[in-house]
Amino acid sequence: MQRNRQTAMDKEWSRQVDIRNQKPQESSAVVLENLPDDFNSDVLTLLVENITSLSENDFGMELIPELGKAVVTFKNPGDAGQFLEDSRTHEKFKKSNLRARALERSTCVRVENLPAETNNNKMLLELYFEKCGGPVEEVITIPSEQAAIITFQEEEAKEKVLKQEINIGEVPVKIYPYFKSLDTVLYGGNRPHLKLPEPITVSVHPAIREFLLKKGEISSIKDQMSSHFCKMNMDKPEALLSPDPALLKQKGVTRRHIDGWSKNACDAFKKIISNYTTSEWPVSHPLWSKVESDVKELVKDKVFTDMDASKGVLTLAGMTHEITGLKPIMEKIIERATNKMEREKNSVADHMEISPAMYSLLLQDGLKSAVSPHLHIDYDKKINRLNLSGIHSEMLAFKNWVLEKKINMKQKCLKIDRSVLEFLRSVNCDEMSTDLFIFHGITAVYTIENEDVVVIGSTEKALTEAERRVNMVLTSKDLIIEDQGVLQMPEWQDLKKKWQEMFNTSKKTSVIINFSKQRDRIIVTGFREPVMEVSENLGCFIVEHTRIEETVRVKSHAAVEFIKDRKSQDWQRFMKSDKMKVNFDSKRPWIRLSGERIFVQPAITLFKRLADALYTDTHIIKKAGAKKYFKEQGKMMLSLLLKDKRFVVVFQEDDMLQQLVGKVSSPSLGVHTMQLGRVTLEVSSGDITKEKTDAIVNSSNPTFSLKTGVSKAILDAAGFQVEQECLQIVRSSNMQQTEIVTSAGLLPCGNIIHIIGCNGPSEIKDIVLSVLKLCESRQITSVAFPALGTGQGGAKPADVADAMVDAVVDFVKKKKPVHVKFVKFLIFQTNMLGDFHQSMVRRSGEKVEEDKSLLTKFKALFWGESSESPSNEEFVMVGEEIEPAVFQLCGETPEDLNEARDMINGFLVREHLTIPIRDPAIAHFTREDVEILNGMQREFTVSVQLEKKGQDSVVTLEGLTRDVHSVESRIRDMIRKVERNENRRHEAFMFSSVVKWQYQENGRSIINFDALTNYDLEKAFQNQQPSVRIKINNDEYDADLVRKMAIRGRKRIELNRVDLQAAAQSSLPSDWEDMKGNSVVLVKLKADSNEYAEVEKEFKRTGLTSNIIEIERIQNSALWRNYTIKKEELEEKNKHKNNEQRLFHCTGPDKTDQINHHGFNRSYAGTHGAMYGNGTYFAVDPSYSAQGYSKLDVNGHKRMYLARVLVGDFTQGKPGLPVPPAKSSNSADLYNSVTDNISNPTMFVIFNDVQAYPEYLITFQ
Repeated sequence: MQRNRQTAMDKEWSRQVDIRNQKPQESSAVVLENLPDDFNSDVLTLLVENITSLSENDFGMELIPELGKAVVTFKNPGDAGQFLEDSRTHEKFKKSNLRARALERSTCVRVENLPAETNNNKMLLELYFEKCGGPVEEVITIPSEQAAIITFQEEEAKEKVLKQEINIGEVPVKIYPYFKSLDTVLYGGNRPHLKLPEPITVSVHPAIREFLLKKGEISSIKDQMSSHFCKMNMDKPEALLSPDPALLKQKGVTRRHIDGWSKNACDAFKKIISNYTTSEWPVSHPLWSKVESDVKELVKDKVFTDMDASKGVLTLAGMTHEITGLKPIMEKIIERATNKMEREKNSVADHMEISPAMYSLLLQDGLKSAVSPHLHIDYDKKINRLNLSGIHSEMLAFKNWVLEKKINMKQKCLKIDRSVLEFLRSVNCDEMSTDLFIFHGITAVYTIENEDVVVIGSTEKALTEAERRVNMVLTSKDLIIEDQGVLQMPEWQDLKKKWQEMFNTSKKTSVIINFSKQRDRIIVTGFREPVMEVSENLGCFIVEHTRIEETVRVKSHAAVEFIKDRKSQDWQRFMKSDKMKVNFDSKRPWIRLSGERIFVQPAITLFKRLADALYTDTHIIKKAGAKKYFKEQGKMMLSLLLKDKRFVVVFQEDDMLQQLVGKVSSPSLGVHTMQLGRVTLEVSSGDITKEKTDAIVNSSNPTFSLKTGVSKAILDAAGFQVEQECLQIVRSSNMQQTEIVTSAGLLPCGNIIHIIGCNGPSEIKDIVLSVLKLCESRQITSVAFPALGTGQGGAKPADVADAMVDAVVDFVKKKKPVHVKFVKFLIFQTNMLGDFHQSMVRRSGEKVEEDKSLLTKFKALFWGESSESPSNEEFVMVGEEIEPAVFQLCGETPEDLNEARDMINGFLVREHLTIPIRDPAIAHFTREDVEILNGMQREFTVSVQLEKKGQDSVVTLEGLTRDVHSVESRIRDMIRKVERNENRRHEAFMFSSVVKWQYQENGRSIINFDALTNYDLEKAFQNQQPSVRIKINNDEYDADLVRKMAIRGRKRIELNRVDLQAAAQSSLPSDWEDMKGNSVVLVKLKADSNEYAEVEKEFKRTGLTSNIIEIERIQNSALWRNYTIKKEELEEKNKHKNNEQRLFHCTGPDKTDQINHHGFNRSYAGTHGAMYGNGTYFAVDPSYSAQGYSKLDVNGHKRMYLARVLVGDFTQGKPGLPVPPAKSSNSADLYNSVTDNISNPTMFVIFNDVQAYPEYLITFQ
């Protein structure tokens, strides 16, 4: 159609000329306007055909897309008029909102492809075309497009030119009719299509770009550029200008417009950007650091600031008027900072050592006025230094001034009382100098130097006057303290505060009140008049309120109570409440008397006489629950019964056992000792390598190989053997050891305890505690420590002393050691002895509490670090150490004490109980179960003794009746839980031979679930549960059993179920009776059947004469299939079929139901099961099995199984085997069973429950 249309249009142009010549007044062309974008030439052609009923050969069509117009040229001019008339009423034409008009007849042509020399030569073109066509009215040249528009005076001249092929300067040119109303030419069928020009980039100063981005001006510029048919992007350093597609849709757009777009857009963009400018200054980094804050304060957010340190250029960018206004101000800031830097560059820094006193005097002599205003002076009181900064000449002049003043200064060391010196030290020297001297016209100051008061003045006279004033004005007064309690009285504190506030202010201190070093004196120091008045008032108070206190120590708390209650008439009439007080100590066996000395002494004699006349004793009951009983309820009953007795019984509470940390003694020079309960702590100087204690401590590094300081001395003296031991211990452990113990090597001590050194006080305390605990556990009686952390660790000696002494005190308080008797701190640097002595003094006199924790350490005793106790391990768990009930007895005769003992024992007999709990399930108690038992011991204060001995395992309870029954109930619950768990494990094991559940994650290899998860999945599958919760790699999943998918959030893991029964293709025996859907059926054999006779023959083949009561065939389909699967597996593995034997297994009546349903369970093997391995035992000889391993039921009947057993390849058994041995040392292939005698077996032991099937149950008598 397109080719036909083109041909038609070419013919049309030829025909058009003829028509014009014939009827110049009519137009054969119609302009269609307002064309939609989706109208093409095909649509327009059909539309014209539809309106005119003409064929496409009757007219030509030329689309002008950029104008949204088209020109239809009819062969018959009359058709054009008719079309104009018909289109006005045509529905589709109107619906498309099209307009049509007649195209005017034109006298213009457009000439294209002009040679360069004629491109702008109007005269040449006019002459040339007048020659070719006719008179020319106008010539318009378009040099940028190498084109021109020629307007003729007559239409015939135009038509004549169109018919010619014209060359200008041997260059062929193209000529097309041009229509002014369209502002374009008609090309016929070869109309060229205009394309958008390529995008251009325009460089923008980076600072201006950042300013525009920061201010959000980009969108405004985009809006301005849109009027130039331009889209702008400034995301990159150069602005990208792209033409808007709307450019091509302009009315009358031409190549000239397209080609001129780039320049127009660029010019417009540059004009907009010209509103912004930048200004740059050379600024170094140091200069910028000086002016940065000023610049930022000046510009704020008006302009963008960029400091390029690498180029040393400061740039400001913003609106042109803003930058213009900021320029002069910026130049002043930079100039000012540059001048300042220049001065600083030439400036020097120096310092002078000047004491505070000298500085104060220099200030008095005009130091501030003696310096240049530009010279910077700063006095550092901490280091007595005057720091100077300025021009060298100014600094030199200042130093000369100071030097001259110092040369003329005088100073004198005063000999004054020590207390006055401390007073002058305690106050501000400058302020006190002003108060003492300056205000009284004395140009002097004082300072404290090397424990002396030094007065400095400008003249000798000033020094003399200053000394005289110190001696005249200042003094001190001592007050002796006999009763330290006076100082604790609120009245004393109030009085002291009152006098201090009276004479002291925030600005001036006139008097201070201090203790002497021994705290036996009060020292009042300061100005004379306040000191005399304060000391007089305080002294009167001390004398008036001093009291004495004496203590009468008796034999026990019972004696205290006896004297207090039974002898009250003897001492109450002697007391005078207003002069003396008596206190019966509830914690210690003491009677305290306090008051004036004249009344206290006679009372002491009385109480001692009363105490000496009494009989006392201690009655100890070491039974579980005894202490708890008397503590909770027996104590009250005891107190009720004692009212009418001639004796006193006191139940000894824990706090009655408190002891005091002994006082510090110094038996010899440089040796200090202190008694802490049973432990002696000694601090002395010496060489730790010479110590003969059971152990010494070596502070080392994490690899225990440190050879510097004390550690080097110890290792060198001990010899190479000890270093090798350390190395071996470190290599053999997978974990970082905090402390290790080696032999002493060549040292005289017993062992060396190596620790990881540290220097923090809390860490040092923890290490000492840990070592002492280690010594107690190893029964080490004496240990010597160096001063930890004080060598290369650099810790403060006082902090180390406190930490180490505190550790020993806490160890004695909390652990109540039995074995550790002697702890020694060896101080290599003797100057540290004082610090350790002070720490010991600080802790002396404190209470040392009993350790209330008596827990047995089960973890270390039974399992070490393992998480679970082996179920087949046999051991005895000793009950918790009994905390005894202790009673203090007091009476006036020995008979009174005997009566008291009988009464206490009678109480306990009625409340105490001991019971055993026997159950085979106890053998399966794990570590967690034993810890529960341990917790019950603590909770109920009962003794729990566990003996794991297979079926004979027993837990023995002892304690108060109600507590024993409570614990018994909990243990019964534990036993039932263990039985359930064992049954579940056994069922899981049986399931594992029938079905395997697997999972596959992300296309990796298929992995089998563990037995218990396999059991949970299969159980849920059989119960038709839709889902069940499981764990994969310790993460919980919902297992969708319908879709076979494990789901956790968005994660999906594919599940697979493998039916091993189907794989084994095992069928049930043909002689079995129909089980009618039951999983287990017991079939009683008839006595006259061949099957009965065969079993009976096996039973009696070795001479067993017991009478058979009945024989039952066990039909268990699951067990049978598991057994046959295992049998096929062994036949394939062992390469022979001689794997099965018929053997005997006796059991008790309570186990048959378990075996019938779940098979033989090796977990219930008795104590005999340890002889050849921890498995299930079967006898070859039924007589042997019947003798010792078959228990009688209530009817006197015994039970024995004739079982099929897969003994396979077997070997010799031995005690404790958990599984059969490997067939070779380097093989993972195990034997299938073990026996008592390889050449002549009498019994077999299997370790896999599925290897035996209980075929017949024989009940006999």
